[in-house]
Amino acid sequence: RITSNFLLVFAACMLFSLGSKAQYEIRGLVKDQQTNEPLIGATIIEVASGLGASTGVEGEFVLETTSEKPLLRISYTGYTELELEARVGSTLLVE
Repeated sequence: RITSNFLLVFAACMLFSLGSKAQYEIRGLVKDQQTNEPLIGATIIEVASGLGASTGVEGEFVLETTSEKPLLRISYTGYTELELEARVGSTLLVE
């Protein structure tokens, strides 16, 4: 009986995941325009969904999104916030 309940829940989860929207991946690099140094811990947010990521030690980030051309908001303490449209399939360089 426990096995049949597990299979029912598993099947329901599979149906739910099949109905979810396609995921796209945006990759990018955020660095200081003057010094060319990577900005560690910059925040990247997809405006429409609120999904976000932050940059690592090399200034790189990966953000999963449901849009092929998401509008991104990039922020970092001490810098002017920036909004720009990204494109799936290309690497985004933010300076």
